[in-house]
Amino acid sequence: MLSIRASVTNRSRILNLLLASSLIHQPAMSLSTQSSSTPTNYQVCILGGGIGGCSALKSILETSPSSSVALIEMGRGLGGRSSTRLSRDDARIQINHGAPIADVHTKDGLDIFKALEIKGFAKKISESKDVQYWTGDPNMSSLCTGLVDGLSPKYLFQTMVRCIEPTISNGKVTNWTLKDKNDEVILTTDWLIVSGSGVAHSRWTAAFGGTPPLVQAAIEINNDNLDEALHAIANIGAKPVQVAMMAFNKDGSWRSITADTSIIETPDDEVLEKLVISKSSDESLISVVAHSTTEFALTAADVYGSKSTAARIGGANSNKDREKEVLSTLMNSLNIQLKKINNSEECATPSWGPYLHRWGNAFPSGSSLSSKKAVIGDANIAFCGDYVGERFGSIEGALISGRRIGNEVGKILKYNEN
Repeated sequence: MLSIRASVTNRSRILNLLLASSLIHQPAMSLSTQSSSTPTNYQVCILGGGIGGCSALKSILETSPSSSVALIEMGRGLGGRSSTRLSRDDARIQINHGAPIADVHTKDGLDIFKALEIKGFAKKISESKDVQYWTGDPNMSSLCTGLVDGLSPKYLFQTMVRCIEPTISNGKVTNWTLKDKNDEVILTTDWLIVSGSGVAHSRWTAAFGGTPPLVQAAIEINNDNLDEALHAIANIGAKPVQVAMMAFNKDGSWRSITADTSIIETPDDEVLEKLVISKSSDESLISVVAHSTTEFALTAADVYGSKSTAARIGGANSNKDREKEVLSTLMNSLNIQLKKINNSEECATPSWGPYLHRWGNAFPSGSSLSSKKAVIGDANIAFCGDYVGERFGSIEGALISGRRIGNEVGKILKYNEN
């Protein structure tokens, strides 16, 4: 069950559960990584293996089963910001270090979750008058695993696209070439689906340097509809979050934690926004994910975490001394909160962690890209994710936009076959 407490002083106001965009990365399943030395052309390539990308993948292959599809993901596996951090050394560690739940408000979203539930990849944990709360089963990564279950696209993990080059004929894009940081061709594709806004947003420049790859490509394409979409994406704000994740062997000091997952607001803390505390399936381990305030994260824009995908794969600079400083500040605030929660003068030492991770786009803000402008036929490109369409900034929004875009592109592919 899910426990929601508004603060460590147990005030009884409901926590706003729009953690849905507070997602993150890590292994969801072990699938193939890039290995072919000869670039292959695909009918569709999806950039990003989060909820939106996996939803689009499912919809495309349901609509046009014979289409060749590749999915490129910088992380080690599927999940994006709704993924689960695992440990090779301790199978009990399954930490949802991004979004621990999804709040579902629409029939379309509910239909998707019910289908995942039937297959054993999702479960409803609570509901109120107008919203249901769902999680992955057994963890949040299971949502993406369930979406792609039974499908066989080409997965390219731990792969970063640094350059996007269009092939233009008679004023229209007919093909895309994707290159890595060594300027080597990863693959070519007829259609490109962008399920994360990073390659089109200024935060790319802040993290990796240079012009965002899709913005650079658009200069050559000179397509009004694409330019309009990119302008809308550029105007979407990105509220960052720093998280510290760790696990503790459970002892008597954790007796107040009775629910499978507790989300606890910390409104009087200038460093921490909330804590997500979960029990392992055998109840022998307690995992804690401390989410910073946006204000604190903005003071640590130069810190990504040495184990993060941005640092490992993207080459984003993250100073180790600054990492220690930021992590220490988060832990100092966390220890104060844990003493209150456990009614103790001392804090236990984590048996795993703490590890630092930065979500540069944890909470998109502003206005979404309209779903009516998300498919650009004369440029062979489409956009999906939590930054597109209704339910802006949520897992549900990413699911719905991915399904809609995948269906539209799948129909185009099916038509072209005939």
